[in-house]
Amino acid sequence: TRLNLKSGEVVLESNTEALAEYPAASKFNQKYFVVLCFNSIPASTQVKELSTAGVQLLDYLPQNAYWASVNAGTPIALLKQMGIKGIHTLPTLHKYHRIFKEQPLPYWTLNGSRIKGVLEYFSSAQTELVIEQLKKNGVEITESRPHVYQIDIEFTAELLDSIAGLPFVNFIDHAAPPLTPDNIPGVNNHRANVLTSAIAG
Repeated sequence: TRLNLKSGEVVLESNTEALAEYPAASKFNQKYFVVLCFNSIPASTQVKELSTAGVQLLDYLPQNAYWASVNAGTPIALLKQMGIKGIHTLPTLHKYHRIFKEQPLPYWTLNGSRIKGVLEYFSSAQTELVIEQLKKNGVEITESRPHVYQIDIEFTAELLDSIAGLPFVNFIDHAAPPLTPDNIPGVNNHRANVLTSAIAG
């Protein structure tokens, strides 16, 4: 399976024939967060069958793959029978914005020696447990938006890959750049032009 991601292309091999267990690093709170590869996009009936088997498809990854959470008790053999040809995790560099590798970092991504980011986590992970685990890993939480599964975080540079490697992490984006102020003279000029044309008309 060839994935076309923002961070580049990733090739994932078919491995369910030989795979004996889920990747250990993908487990969090009795679920495995993995990339499932299909021969084609699953039909709605197959999605329902997967759900019944304890598999929740989370985010589509082009082509023919999904981030998914799999209950710890779901046998790999069952997934194979249901048409899944690959079960993988992604290298951490595909789970954060490439801007974090720039030197120097843009000033608006920094708070002193700490980096500011927006962490997106999977919807099937419990927010409270996600925050607890992030804090254990040295991450400072500045704001949580559970309705969109996002957390504003601050962290030191050496923690980037370890944070991205946490099973529940979907993506780490950079903090929003500062807004550019409107060109006030330009606005005033436009307003004057409108008034002038109205008077002239």
